[in-house]
Amino acid sequence: VIYENNLNKWEKIHRENFPEWINSRLASYGREIRDLETDFSDGVLLILLLENITGKKVRRYFKKTKFLQQKIDNVNVALQFLQQETGMTVVGCNPQDIVSGNVKQIMGIIFLLIQYEKRENRKKESAKRESNYLSEYESEYESEYKSEYENEAKQNSESDLDNNNDNDNNNNNDLEEQDVPEEEEEIREIENEEMGEEGNDTNKNEGEVGEDKENNNENIEVEKIDIEEGEENKVDNEKEIVNEEKKEGEDEEKEEEDDEEDDEEKDEENKIIVEEKEEDKGIKEENENENENENENE
Repeated sequence: VIYENNLNKWEKIHRENFPEWINSRLASYGREIRDLETDFSDGVLLILLLENITGKKVRRYFKKTKFLQQKIDNVNVALQFLQQETGMTVVGCNPQDIVSGNVKQIMGIIFLLIQYEKRENRKKESAKRESNYLSEYESEYESEYKSEYENEAKQNSESDLDNNNDNDNNNNNDLEEQDVPEEEEEIREIENEEMGEEGNDTNKNEGEVGEDKENNNENIEVEKIDIEEGEENKVDNEKEIVNEEKKEGEDEEKEEEDDEEDDEEKDEENKIIVEEKEEDKGIKEENENENENENENE
């Protein structure tokens, strides 16, 4: 008795709360439910709810149901889609239960969908956190790498300049230590030779410094080009994703139009069959009346 009372309380509470949750998901389609017992009987709203939660389309189903078998087929499609996309099954549930308005089975399906949505939302949140962490780590790594590279380049350039200054000072000291010849002509020749050697050394050192600076600038430009190429690849990938989504949407709209045309053709065929049957019945009735009149006359 206690179990039954608790079950009835659970059913009353969720029978009031489930429609709000369902209508919030069906609002994008411009649809809503008012009664769990009857509004899911044709399977159409159940399929729309599954599409909203899973983010995938159900390919073929009857959007307008007139016969009982069409309703059963829609509910069967919904249950198969539920099992394929979510991996969940409603134990002991069959399409006839949903069509006939078995509230417990309907509420069991809604409860499973709520649990599936919560699980998927948790997965998305964890994925966002991981992506944010990776992006922050990459940005920090790039900034540290660039600063270290620039510092090393400055240190190399400064050390090269210091070496050049040391070489100049050593050359001057060597000149002072040399013995000064007595004759002026020898002094002039020695000075000219020393000045030529100093000019060559300074030119060499300046050339080496310029080459180091050019190499550093080339490395920085290569890194900039790599970063720009990475950003261009990201933009291209995003464009490809958007184009693919547009193509999928257009294909799905074409399939829906084809399905509607097929349904209309089936309805027209059914109407023709019904009219032919009615005509056959009328002809049979006329023949029977004629036979009866002939028998009466005889």
